Amino acid sequence: MELIAPCSSRVSDFYHSKMWWDEGIVFLQLKKDTQLSFELALDMVYRRKALMNEFKCPLFIDWSGLLSIDQNARRLLAGTYALQNVYAMAFFSNNEFTDVVCSSIIVLDKPRVPTKQFNHVVEGVKWLEPFRFQS
Repeated sequence: MELIAPCSSRVSDFYHSKMWWDEGIVFLQLKKDTQLSFELALDMVYRRKALMNEFKCPLFIDWSGLLSIDQNARRLLAGTYALQNVYAMAFFSNNEFTDVVCSSIIVLDKPRVPTKQFNHVVEGVKWLEPFRFQS
């Protein structure tokens, strides 16, 4: 199943991704053929933080558009700076390459928030539900 922003959400459309809020979860969907460098990952984190505006919530990342990622970008996305105001992360992966990337982030970079990989959007969103609206 493809991740689609609901009509009720305001979608922020950037050159690298789309981001939106929906019922207490921030969704980040990489655009097709994204080559994720450290600089691009840093911009993505900055824009996501601006969208969240100091609110703390779970984060759903759709990696299906990823073409490549460098090691520093991977480390940044699992690090303290990127995960400020994030309760938990769900990764959506729909191919072998993104499966490896998601597994690498979880196993090698060890994010400091609960993080899990899913091959179905609905399962990932359902897993994040308990993390919504925490204080």
